[in-house]
Amino acid sequence: MYCYLYDEYIQGNKRYERELLNIENRLTDLGLAGKISRLALFRNAEEMIRDEIERGVATVVVLGNDETIRKKAELNRKHLDTINHIIINSNHSKEMLQDLLDAMLDIFESDRVWLVYPCDPKAAFFSVDVESFRKDWPGIGLSDEKIPLDFETMSSMKTALKTNGPVVDNAKTGLGVSKSIAKKYHIKSAIRMAVYPKMDKPWMLGMHRCTSDTPWTGEEKMLFNSIGRRISDGLNAILLIQELKRANKTLIESEDRFAKIFHSSPVGIVIANLDELKILNANKSFLQTTGLDLKKVMGRILLEKGFFITPEGGAVLEKIKQGDSFNQADIRFFCHSEKMIRDGQLSSQKVNIGGKESIIIAIEDITEYKRAENEKLMAQQHAAEQEK
Repeated sequence: MYCYLYDEYIQGNKRYERELLNIENRLTDLGLAGKISRLALFRNAEEMIRDEIERGVATVVVLGNDETIRKKAELNRKHLDTINHIIINSNHSKEMLQDLLDAMLDIFESDRVWLVYPCDPKAAFFSVDVESFRKDWPGIGLSDEKIPLDFETMSSMKTALKTNGPVVDNAKTGLGVSKSIAKKYHIKSAIRMAVYPKMDKPWMLGMHRCTSDTPWTGEEKMLFNSIGRRISDGLNAILLIQELKRANKTLIESEDRFAKIFHSSPVGIVIANLDELKILNANKSFLQTTGLDLKKVMGRILLEKGFFITPEGGAVLEKIKQGDSFNQADIRFFCHSEKMIRDGQLSSQKVNIGGKESIIIAIEDITEYKRAENEKLMAQQHAAEQEK
């Protein structure tokens, strides 16, 4: 039994229609006719071939070139660029999360996307903090009301926390919710994962298909995982800035609280004056990130040449000096202890300390994260090359 797998390049090019028809007719004459499958974006060739083999196919013939593979890689990069743009250019946390989920709805052509808090099987309640859906497929809805944690949701959270990456659900394996909930909200397939901001309990990101039970492809799972990681990074900045702003509002009454948040944060933070960006204070995480000691940091100008920010990052600092705020802006910086350039993300927020306007700048080292993402992309491209 034969299967002929057509690359998208072959399908989309009309000049091959006559040749394909002649080939198909000749194969029929020779007794070599078989099923024709068509490869497209977000359809994984490896999974398609595996499914056909399970159905009894003995020989698979692939026709095409590497255009589909290249397009997939380019499309994934564009999608991640869209997510990064939303995170970097948003000044409001709720709007940022809503924009991210709206973008995911379009990227995956799904019917519902949601973010719940907390992803904690021991919690008595949880809430749907952000939700995006197609007009015909509304979800639970946003409200301050706490939703009791039932057994199925608790099990779903446990699985997400134990799994390194996305968990996929379908009608056979269970949909991560009770049968009554799945029926009420027309859930036919689902994907979910835990996201881990450093300053709070885990959240859970999920997506539903209501119009079909189409399986989630390998590319979709990898992209979902990458976006989930970026949302986790975005939550880090949101929660840190929110907490510092809350502490700053009552700084006179709660100076100890502000200091505790500042010094215990896992994210590197400096406080600088707004005029020159002269460092007034730095926490332990900042010193570890940059490989500097406090004596070499205090009183230094952030824009000082050769300090630690590369020229590209200096452009971001110049905009901060002019009054702009940033959320997760990509920068590169020099780590003095390792004597190497590393990748980071910078967020900033104006505060008033002691009656003087200052700026809080948070810098997170994402070098290992970017390296892991690049390795995943290379592995994806290598696997795709093997499919040819």
